[in-house]
Amino acid sequence: CYGREKEIEEIMQAYYRTTDTSKDATGAAVLNSLREVVLVSGDSGTGKSCLVQSVSSRFVGSGACFVSGKFDAMLQPKPLSAIVSSVNKYCAILAHEDERIATVRRAVSSAIGSEGRAVLGGLIPNIVDLLDPVEDRCNSSGAVTPPPPLVTSVNGVEALRRLVFMIRALFRVTCSRSY
Repeated sequence: CYGREKEIEEIMQAYYRTTDTSKDATGAAVLNSLREVVLVSGDSGTGKSCLVQSVSSRFVGSGACFVSGKFDAMLQPKPLSAIVSSVNKYCAILAHEDERIATVRRAVSSAIGSEGRAVLGGLIPNIVDLLDPVEDRCNSSGAVTPPPPLVTSVNGVEALRRLVFMIRALFRVTCSRSY
């Protein structure tokens, strides 16, 4: 992207901050636990998409997972559409990592549980593929087990807090070097 060298460098520095390792007193490598989200904003036609595309190949080439979302003015009633679509893409990528899907399902199910399924399932369809399958409601003797607890309905700021909490929990368990 012509003329975007400064912004490209800023994005790359954010990536380096989160992937850097240092040495402890014994000389052993210590992994950085810093996590960052980079949001790119600006007026139409200013090269935001070009900027994002130009850095994405650098991330993926070094083994990182990269997703992006774009706000669509036609979806104004859905102000989080860019974030939701990005998280949905991320969940689709994770769901297709066959060698790690069992580990991912355990971690995500543990982190967000049935409440996460209820809160995020309608917004982020691909998250369902990252959760343990819903168990049959009959136990081995044929007796029906009680349904999972209902999720309390909330609105406004509390709904946004719950959504952010669940998305952060998803990233916390899937964006680590141990994963």
